[in-house]
Amino acid sequence: AADATETVGTVRPGRTDTVTTTVEVPAGYNYYVDAALFDDDVLVDETQGVANLNPRETITANETVRDVAFSVEDFERDDAGGEGGDGSDRAPTDGASDGSTPGFGPLVALVALVVAALTARRRR
Repeated sequence: AADATETVGTVRPGRTDTVTTTVEVPAGYNYYVDAALFDDDVLVDETQGVANLNPRETITANETVRDVAFSVEDFERDDAGGEGGDGSDRAPTDGASDGSTPGFGPLVALVALVVAALTARRRR
């Protein structure tokens, strides 16, 4: 959704420093917040948190839980559509056919056989 980078000054050994940054994101959604600490382009440490901005659904770091409502009617076959409800898998009624098949096809198989024969002949 958004990202921000902040530069941290020198932090003495045994000390901590707090850095704050702000990003603008659409409200009503939940976000994972990733923080990474680099020292001269070398990743030192990283952590993850969440920003729950959706009051109806919350997430936690490293876990997503969702209730998905669906009904059996979403998966039923109907008479008009044949196998699927949208009719996209129905054969065309105008006599035309797709004509394409999955895989390589006969031309590629023939070329492969010729190449294999030439390779075998060359090795003799």
